[in-house]
Amino acid sequence: MKDGFDSLIRKASRMKKRLIVPMCIDDDLDMIIKAAGLGIVYPVFIGGRNIRRKFQENCIPCEYIDAGSSEESLAVAADMLKNNKADIIIQGGIDISSFLSSLQDLKTGLHTHRRASHACVFFFPGRKTPVIITDTFIHDHPTLLEKQIIVENATSLWKALGREIPKIAALAVLEYVNPKIHSTLDSAILSKMSERRQFGEAMIEGPLDIDCALSKIAAERKGVKSPVAGDTDIYLVHDVESGYLFAEHLVFIGGLVCSGLVLGMSKPAIINLPFICNKGLLASMALASLV
Repeated sequence: MKDGFDSLIRKASRMKKRLIVPMCIDDDLDMIIKAAGLGIVYPVFIGGRNIRRKFQENCIPCEYIDAGSSEESLAVAADMLKNNKADIIIQGGIDISSFLSSLQDLKTGLHTHRRASHACVFFFPGRKTPVIITDTFIHDHPTLLEKQIIVENATSLWKALGREIPKIAALAVLEYVNPKIHSTLDSAILSKMSERRQFGEAMIEGPLDIDCALSKIAAERKGVKSPVAGDTDIYLVHDVESGYLFAEHLVFIGGLVCSGLVLGMSKPAIINLPFICNKGLLASMALASLV
């Protein structure tokens, strides 16, 4: 069955963005071959076992750079990305903590004026446009400033998907401000910042609980009147635990496909998460190419 990701994959085909793969693992290889065959990426493998034969069997060009360790492969990858010799990086066989620490290193990484955040992209049933959930991995307990950066990163991704003004639900456990509940305060402040156009054209409503964000009927029943309610494009969660579980439930209980990217750095990155299936990985490479 076709879904919204098929159109994104088609849109990214023949872009041939240079994808860095340090210490490639078998779980990723088939989808990297497929992405290369579609012209989404041109793979550059750094270290690990020699996989050139498998690519030659599929008549797909690639590059291989020898590296003796994970640390060396990451250093080579970061240098290539910083010098615009590559466009995207995937985690490969690198430990995720080492991978993210290396990329966010102030001296050698892909640091920008923003901080990194992770966004998951879904297509909900009956909805033609994608939805974004963020932050789903990086920030354990984001401050208000960090939430502002998370919103900016997600808005940039939304625009890279060819969309214009995102409707953002700043989620909390309640749809009204309770001074004792921190998530409602942050959401209300972000909503006011949006009203004052501190996020440009982005429209943020908060606090919203999940049923108001998903259903205009539920919002009206609770006295919430907002164009975001029932038509949310981006779901901003209060902390990483909420975001991770939200995405996980949509996959394992809802049966949806999830793709994801690390945003906010000078180049997009793809990390290995247990709820991202093969199609989700392919879609992640397509998203990274479009970004």
